[in-house]
Amino acid sequence: MLVGMGLALMNPVTRPDVDVYRDALNLADCAEPLGFESLWAVEHHFTGHSPIPNALQLLSYMAGRTNRIRLGTSVVVLPWHNPIRVAEEVAVLDILSGGRTVIGFGRGSSAVEYGHFGVLQDEGAQRLEEGIECVRGLLESEIFSYVGKFNRLENVTVRPRPVHRPEAEFYGAAHTERSAKLAGEQGLNLLFSPEDNQDYTDSLIATYRTTAEKAGFSPGELTAHLYVSVAATRKDAVARAERYMQPMVESLARHYTAKPGEINAPDRRIGTDEEITAATAHFIGKHVVGTPDECFEKINGYRERYGLTRFVGELSYGAMPLDEATENMRLFAEEVLPRF
Repeated sequence: MLVGMGLALMNPVTRPDVDVYRDALNLADCAEPLGFESLWAVEHHFTGHSPIPNALQLLSYMAGRTNRIRLGTSVVVLPWHNPIRVAEEVAVLDILSGGRTVIGFGRGSSAVEYGHFGVLQDEGAQRLEEGIECVRGLLESEIFSYVGKFNRLENVTVRPRPVHRPEAEFYGAAHTERSAKLAGEQGLNLLFSPEDNQDYTDSLIATYRTTAEKAGFSPGELTAHLYVSVAATRKDAVARAERYMQPMVESLARHYTAKPGEINAPDRRIGTDEEITAATAHFIGKHVVGTPDECFEKINGYRERYGLTRFVGELSYGAMPLDEATENMRLFAEEVLPRF
């Protein structure tokens, strides 16, 4: 199984964003020498929850700082973009990286992001479907036309032309049955986060595979994406998780409850102390926390249960300082990654 690293650039407090980017790039520079197979960037806007407005732009920069590691998006939220521009950016990344792209697409679910972009959230699924068809067609064909509800393309040629067929390895992110069906219908690989409710995840993956087969596709590869805290003792791993997953959980809640036009301060309350503590405990239980052996067993359990082909671990999150993130990353790379 391949093992990649996420690059979330979270800033749940009032730290300057430039400092968050500087530390994240220091971590990213270590990913290739430490043996990670891939490096993944998310897309979010307007809040401190991973403010990466253009994952493809960030990965194009990383293409020039690396030689071997693959570069993935988790994800490009297509409903917020013109698919022609996305296809152009994918083509540039394909050329600059020498074909090291792994492009994931998703629908997004943040009201503040949809609102500020002036896109109706109810249109997200159809815009995503059309966007995937357009980006794929623009990369596959030198001259491409398309007529849909939201996109009308007539004899469009994307330049520069990609040379390594990035469209052959597209991923669809799925946290719901609807998204799993869309990924299957489009013949995409699947990017997902296993839930602590394994029956739900079992159903999600079964829906994806069944839908793909009905659409005439062989079910694709599965990549799981989770947060990681690894330490020499379980006590230390849990202590780090509690310290930095709690501000991340609060940041997530602020981001997904924010509304367009309101002031979204980093200290905006989103629940009682008891509710936040309970949400953090639930989050820790879902993700990968423990000794190297415990982390391996949890990830390997998902590999055996679902047939994973790749695992992507987020090793820096919340307001985790660079030294602790580096320690977390290095121990995972030295004690867990080689076992896969």
